[in-house]
Amino acid sequence: MIDTLRSVRLAEGEVVQLICLGPLTNVALAMRIDAEAFNVLGSETEPAVIAMGGAFEAKGNSNMTAEFNIHCDPEAAHVVFHQREMKPVLLVPWETTVDCCMTWRFFDEWVGRLSKTTGPNKTQIFIQKLFQRLETFTRPKEDGTKADTGDAEATQDDTCVIPDAVAVVAALFPDSILDSVDTYCTVELHGRETRGETCFDWYGTEQSMAKRGRWRNCKLTTSVDNSTFLQIMERTVAYPVE
Repeated sequence: MIDTLRSVRLAEGEVVQLICLGPLTNVALAMRIDAEAFNVLGSETEPAVIAMGGAFEAKGNSNMTAEFNIHCDPEAAHVVFHQREMKPVLLVPWETTVDCCMTWRFFDEWVGRLSKTTGPNKTQIFIQKLFQRLETFTRPKEDGTKADTGDAEATQDDTCVIPDAVAVVAALFPDSILDSVDTYCTVELHGRETRGETCFDWYGTEQSMAKRGRWRNCKLTTSVDNSTFLQIMERTVAYPVE
């Protein structure tokens, strides 16, 4: 990663960004080795790093208050958020992706199960296999029950939630972001029940943040347009794959 960042030579008007869809361990290690290498990312108007992670309403899916990617390595997330010289992180948290979901009927149509003529194409077959675990553990059975997932990535409703896809849509189609907040984010490292929780300064002013050594290191995405998301998902299966 570091060698790649060091080799970037930007042409006028070009912007390079890093999209992170899992725990931030490797990113944090790279920052420890050469934080300045990340200065090539982002611009004055576009974020350097887009990360799927966190839970801005503390509705945890890995413990009671933490989202899986952050909970896996809270120290790494803490390192990434606290790079003073880097542009703010665009964070797409768990609750935002839950609200930007698809119905299971849409999922069935999306992967070609309901087609009575052509059947699923190669992309749709691949998606079915890719999301086999997701479907097994989160799709309600005929009697309305679900498989026992413990605390892992299960919602209380009957929708299909694909967090990584929502984050990528937010990154590639920034107009799909309906609401966001520029604020300070840090990560709880020690709580017995709250380790990995993402904590936000909701009411901080520039003055109050400065007194506490805080700065607006995070662009927190709180809403992504669902119709745009679903349209883009439909487009992903429309291209023929040989």
